[in-house]
Amino acid sequence: MMNTSPALHTRPRSFLIVLGLLVLAVVLVFLRGLPTWPRRADEPPQRFSAYRALEDLKVVFGEDGSPHPTGSATHDQVALRLAARLESLGYTPEVQETTACRPYNGTNANCATVTNVLARLDGIQSGEALMLATHYDSVPAGPGIADDAAGTAALLEIARILRSSPQPYRNPVIFLFTDAEELYSLGAQGFVDEHPWARQVAVVINLEARGTSGESLMFETSPGNEWLMDAVAAARRPATSSMMVDAYSLMSSSTDLTVFIQAGMAGLNYAFTANDTRYHTPQDNLDNLSLGSLQHQGESVLAAAQTLAAMDLNQPTEDTPDAAYMDVLGFGLLRMPKPWVFPLSLLLVLLLAAGMGFVYWRERHRLFVDRVEGPLQPVVAQGSAPTEQAAPTEQAAPEPAGEVVEPAQPGEPALPQPEALPGPVEESPAVPATLHLDNMLIARPEPPQPGELGSESAPAVVAEAAAAAVVQAADAPPAAAEEAERAVQPAARRVFNVKPLQAVGWGLLAAFLTVLLSALLGWGLSSLVPALKGSADPWHAYPLFMRVVLWSLPLFLTALAALLFTRRTGGIDLALGVWGFWTLLGLVAAVAMPGAAIYLLVPTLVAVVLLLGLILSGLHRSPLAREIAFAIPALLSVLLMARLAAQFETVISFYMSYVITLCLGLAAVTFLPLFDLPPGQTIVRRWLILGVGGLLALALVAAILVPTYSAARPQPLNFYYLADLDAGTTRWTAFETIDTLPPALRETFSQDGAARLENIYPWWGDSGWLLPVAPAPAFTGEGGELEVLSDITYEGGTRVIILAVHTDAPEVDLIIPVETLDSVKVGEKELLDQTANEPWDGMYYLQCSGHCEGFEARLAFKTPSSSAAQPITVYLREVSSGLPAAAGEEAALALPPRPALTIPIHAGDQTVVWKSFDL
Repeated sequence: MMNTSPALHTRPRSFLIVLGLLVLAVVLVFLRGLPTWPRRADEPPQRFSAYRALEDLKVVFGEDGSPHPTGSATHDQVALRLAARLESLGYTPEVQETTACRPYNGTNANCATVTNVLARLDGIQSGEALMLATHYDSVPAGPGIADDAAGTAALLEIARILRSSPQPYRNPVIFLFTDAEELYSLGAQGFVDEHPWARQVAVVINLEARGTSGESLMFETSPGNEWLMDAVAAARRPATSSMMVDAYSLMSSSTDLTVFIQAGMAGLNYAFTANDTRYHTPQDNLDNLSLGSLQHQGESVLAAAQTLAAMDLNQPTEDTPDAAYMDVLGFGLLRMPKPWVFPLSLLLVLLLAAGMGFVYWRERHRLFVDRVEGPLQPVVAQGSAPTEQAAPTEQAAPEPAGEVVEPAQPGEPALPQPEALPGPVEESPAVPATLHLDNMLIARPEPPQPGELGSESAPAVVAEAAAAAVVQAADAPPAAAEEAERAVQPAARRVFNVKPLQAVGWGLLAAFLTVLLSALLGWGLSSLVPALKGSADPWHAYPLFMRVVLWSLPLFLTALAALLFTRRTGGIDLALGVWGFWTLLGLVAAVAMPGAAIYLLVPTLVAVVLLLGLILSGLHRSPLAREIAFAIPALLSVLLMARLAAQFETVISFYMSYVITLCLGLAAVTFLPLFDLPPGQTIVRRWLILGVGGLLALALVAAILVPTYSAARPQPLNFYYLADLDAGTTRWTAFETIDTLPPALRETFSQDGAARLENIYPWWGDSGWLLPVAPAPAFTGEGGELEVLSDITYEGGTRVIILAVHTDAPEVDLIIPVETLDSVKVGEKELLDQTANEPWDGMYYLQCSGHCEGFEARLAFKTPSSSAAQPITVYLREVSSGLPAAAGEEAALALPPRPALTIPIHAGDQTVVWKSFDL
């Protein structure tokens, strides 16, 4: 079923229209990815208003942009103002103060004294409760306005709205403002471990941020989440994807929701993530907070909360399936249970295969030998008359019923008609009969391409078919009939392209190669640009150019594939190959990642229905019908896949660019059938290749040449003052390389001063990390102390030591050798995971943050019974925010001023002091 007539090509005008629609679709995707418009403070009281939430934010956190990490004086003031604001809204706030600990990765554990702030809205029933949670602490490096003062302000506005509801809700609603989320979610752990309300929580909605703008994505859910999708869909503009949830589950990141899910709660997690270069930096401030993002997050969580507060929360989540879902440009949520995905994907494969089989069976049987009285008489499509030498028959030739050469469209040149067969065909005296070639599909009037199926001209094919036929008479034996059909088949294959696997196979191969190259080149470019620029984040300041590279690459590859493969197949065959690839890939995804398979399932379903309807109805003769059938699923795939790619970019930037180009390649390849233009009219396609290729090249050059950092997006860079009190040495360092340091600092941190990490930290093993170091002023303090409160060796060789830490530092680490370590307890909680992987460099890290004076830990060691116990060397590392100032003669060793295009991030600049104790 080859593309054998100009009328079966895509018309250039239609091609241009579809390209225009493609551009509009991409623009729509980006527009729908912007946050909603913020509502003013004079909105009706039952509506969420970002401006009202902003006033709460300023009241609780102030406007000076001060960081408020756990344990700081500023943090304590924020907690007091937060409780006061809840009280002013009519709630009775509760403050939970406790010491919480949480193991992490089996190699360390973190503890902190936390202060959680809670409030409760009673419901009609007193059973399972809904909890809305966010954290109010920040990192030391920045004020944390988006992460997560914005979430705190949103919950305060939601608390006001829910309390003012004219009718009480069915379920109680708990508001939890956690402490120490930035310290491995210790506030959430303290709530789960000790607070009685935690036993009542059935569902939790958590608010987060990893940037300062963008739409708020629901990016994480608990297992058995199908019943939660009604709450997500209640949003005015839902933004979510089960594929992103699956991808997030493979990452090492965690939030407070991780703790809640581990405690058996169902949950939803919302966050906005655009402009993540400001995340955990001083630029996460009021000036950079998008009120549209705050509005979108607040109204989405409010809608979900109102839905869950009114429904039955006693759901058997262990028996409830997960959902596969995606938002359709924020207009609504499309969802289905994940167990449905594989059967539907398999059904599409079978439908497409059955449809293709039927179509090609029909084409194969169009050429047949009819036993009649009279001489051999070929009848060609378009009702060609018998030759003069042929004897007339009493019955007229049947009207064409199959696929015929279409008349020229308006504005197109008329198709040349096939010539009559040259001369009479000699009758067989023994077997008088007539050969009918019913409604033959005439080959292209233009010269065929080399190597193309059906390369013979139509007259030659018909002549060969007639000459090769062994006619069949009424009394002819069966062997003669079989010989006749075998003789006709070679001509039939040339006329009808009765090699379906070869024709569709070219289309499937084109799709596979285009998508594969899109993913591979996307990965290659995201590796090449950093290598050429000598930076792990070369698109930090100017991401636009890398975005243009990645988004134009799949379209360029698709145009090249069209240039190569439309010479071998086209039209319906190419469409069946492309969508056959989609169905097969969807089947694989349904097994490996069902959350992603729904993105393949929906466009494929539309494509299969349209293609089979087009072919079986005979509408494939209509250029308009074909172009519509090709364009609708292609544009749908762009709307879905491009949105997914845009969401991935906001979450992971370009570090996994192959995911972005894979999504875009899948969308672009669906346009391949529309790239099949008539020979001699492919100038649009050629200009597209040149234009997109030129844009790709220019954007790639720009991505390499533009500066990596700018004043608006400076380089994240922390400096450390390191003091080894045992050796009496002090150093400046940065966890960078000499090449990635700003030029103004390379003189200070010369290559001669580089040192391996294991030569800096005495407990560290061979890491291979080479850090730039420089001489620093001497440390003027004394450092903290370890007090042994108890040291008992029990019968059997177990030695138990209880230690107390005395320090004024906001963070301390006990670094303990694990060779004989048997147990680590803080309070009654066991923190050593015996089944975990080998700890870092044979050491176990027990960290205390916040108020650590008097922090106690119980350590148990196994001592060999055959020899006297050996001393155990434990290191006490103290960490404080900021760097010490140098004075007097040592001022020359002070660190130079921070370069203009750098900014602290996460914990910021730190002073790190350590010494060892033999126990």
